[in-house]
Amino acid sequence: MVISAIYRDFVNKEVADRYQKRVQRWTRDAGLPVAKSFTNLNLAELSASVQQQVIALKDQADWAHHAGNVLLIGPSGVGKSHIAAALAHQLIEREVRVKWFSATALVQSLQKAKRDLDLMTAMTRMDKYQVLVIDDIGYVKKNRC
Repeated sequence: MVISAIYRDFVNKEVADRYQKRVQRWTRDAGLPVAKSFTNLNLAELSASVQQQVIALKDQADWAHHAGNVLLIGPSGVGKSHIAAALAHQLIEREVRVKWFSATALVQSLQKAKRDLDLMTAMTRMDKYQVLVIDDIGYVKKNRC
């Protein structure tokens, strides 16, 4: 009995440690903006309907598991990137792999991969993520490639 309790405590600690390390590794790999999470997001600045939608997305991750899309549309400076980053952090904590891209960097990366005849490799690298966050789509300037 005592041994099984000690073993159970050891296993629980090991599981918790592995979870924390995975969250840290995936957060680092995601490339999320620093200091943008639900901890420092002031929901009171958002309209009541937007608050409800953000809380609903935060509380459930079904949309991520079913390849759903979330579009955050609005003028500059209203918190779209902050909400996206906060949702991404929340998803990582729920064991969903996330990758953050600025739209410009993503387009340039894909254009370079296409030019180098390495587009399939680039696409395969992105395929390991369940969610891709593409920020600042309105600022993309596409060059012919």
